[in-house]
Amino acid sequence: MEDWRKIIKENINMKNMNTLKIEAIAKYYSEPENIERLKDCINFAKKNDLEIFILGNGSNIIFSKDYYEDTLFINMKNFKKIQRIENKIVVEAGVKSKDLINFCIKNEISGFEFLAGIPGSIGGMIKMNAGAFGREISELLDELKIFDINSYEIEWIKKESIEFKYRELIGLDKKIIIAGKFRVSYSSKNIIKNKVKEFLKIRKKKQPSGFSAGSIFKNPENNFAGKLIEECNLKGFSINDAFISEKHANFIINKGNAKGKDILKLIEIAKNKVKNKFGIDLEEEVKIV
Repeated sequence: MEDWRKIIKENINMKNMNTLKIEAIAKYYSEPENIERLKDCINFAKKNDLEIFILGNGSNIIFSKDYYEDTLFINMKNFKKIQRIENKIVVEAGVKSKDLINFCIKNEISGFEFLAGIPGSIGGMIKMNAGAFGREISELLDELKIFDINSYEIEWIKKESIEFKYRELIGLDKKIIIAGKFRVSYSSKNIIKNKVKEFLKIRKKKQPSGFSAGSIFKNPENNFAGKLIEECNLKGFSINDAFISEKHANFIINKGNAKGKDILKLIEIAKNKVKNKFGIDLEEEVKIV
């Protein structure tokens, strides 16, 4: 790489790159435009002994530090193509859920409506096996296009060779998701639009507005994290500008200037209270960086 500064930016504030709007400075940050530039980023990280963190829409992460000196943050936002191939669609990692939904409506493709309102990108949603209303994105997935950080090889792998669990994907260490290939079904635009509207209506009714990372904890088996936290009388509990939502206790809201450490303190308090009262260990759904 002749001049790394052409693709690597320095000292970037990532406040607008996470839905909690937490301020965090990345010493090294990049938005590669294609696979070759992605390879350049990996070369730079290896040469400088940096950790690599892949960013999507930042809807499921909590920045725990104010400054990241030893990490290269790679934002996949420029990988945003959607291609229709026979009865399947190939969706690149940087495609936002709302753009996928709009594509589906335009092309009368059904099955993705339950993703409406999830503020993530496809790569991140695959990585966490995002779901709602009893559905998960892995149900629709057929293959994954991945980039191997060690070998620099790009390959398509079948869904059957990947282990999907509740809100996580197992077995893709040192791999970067480039795209997913999904099976599709068809319906009329009006039917799809109505389903999307209904899902959005339910979300608006149940979930709080404001800056959040969505659900903080996974739901324990046969229980609900929000219900357990609520029964510990933690709704509205705050630390500085971070508070547990009064509408849904599994959401932490940033009033504007919350720090990552404020969010983490609330998480720890909720975990301890639930453990002491119910003997249940809550597990984070969000990724703490």
